[in-house]
Amino acid sequence: MYFTIILPVYKRPDTVLSAIQSVLAQECQDWQLIVIDEKSMVGLHMFYMIQKRLTEIKACNDPFGGVSLILMGDFAQLPPVCDLPLYYTEGIKNPHQLNGMSYFRKF
Repeated sequence: MYFTIILPVYKRPDTVLSAIQSVLAQECQDWQLIVIDEKSMVGLHMFYMIQKRLTEIKACNDPFGGVSLILMGDFAQLPPVCDLPLYYTEGIKNPHQLNGMSYFRKF
């Protein structure tokens, strides 16, 4: 069974709430695995926000709400837009990017 979802990571509470409700309507409580293709385009901030949204959706404080992630792709491809690459470690000041780096290091 396949699902395609969008986990919003921008600051629009009305859109975020409706997106979360849409995801919940898909019975995501049974999810055990999420595959993310093109990992090179996922930045530190985005990675943290994925973690945060999955934790909220699954109502579980384990990393990523207890869901396993598979990151696929090549870091030599396109970099993330307006974000730092997952492998970046120097001079990070944004707290969300710092959290993203922390979660990526747990892989």
